[in-house]
Amino acid sequence: MQVIDQNPLGSAAGYGESILGLDRKFTTKELGFKKVQENSMYCAMSRGKFENIILQAISSVMFDIGKIASDLLLFTTKEFNFFTLSDSFKTGSSIMPQKKNYDVLELVRGNVGIFNGYQHQIENVIKNLPSGYNRDFQLTKEPYLKGMKLAQDTIEVMTLVIKDLEAKKENLENACSAELYATDEALKLVKAGKSFREAYQEVKEKYQ
Repeated sequence: MQVIDQNPLGSAAGYGESILGLDRKFTTKELGFKKVQENSMYCAMSRGKFENIILQAISSVMFDIGKIASDLLLFTTKEFNFFTLSDSFKTGSSIMPQKKNYDVLELVRGNVGIFNGYQHQIENVIKNLPSGYNRDFQLTKEPYLKGMKLAQDTIEVMTLVIKDLEAKKENLENACSAELYATDEALKLVKAGKSFREAYQEVKEKYQ
């Protein structure tokens, strides 16, 4: 991310140094940073903030993954039976011999909550700190590293799940009952000259 591609070397504990003559542009080039993090105070104050920004960005991905997992847990049930996974992704029941569980999806869904907890840990550590360097910042490293590892593992698992996912086309098509196309019917009536109010009411009465 561009926001963190900045070289903090030379900022010292937060107020910089002007005695040693450290060439910050040189170290930026040698270390492969995009630019120098110019404001020395901001170098210290961005501790934890950058970690939080990164996890916040990844949280959008985790949010979608959790929603996919929840949807698949519903639509793989016997009542829907729209999708299935191979047995390699299922586990046996602790008591029901015939049952096969989609535990991987439940764990993925749970991982999203754990990930959000790591992100909030960082926020709670840094939100009320005074300006400058504070030792509290070191406490952001553990939740950050754990959050990154959990996100990576979860994304890798869901990639395998999606590759293995089988859609049951016949069941999906049979579930598309006529009322799903009620809006299309109303719009066709509008296209034929009726007002949408009239078309809406006509189609509504048809399906009551």
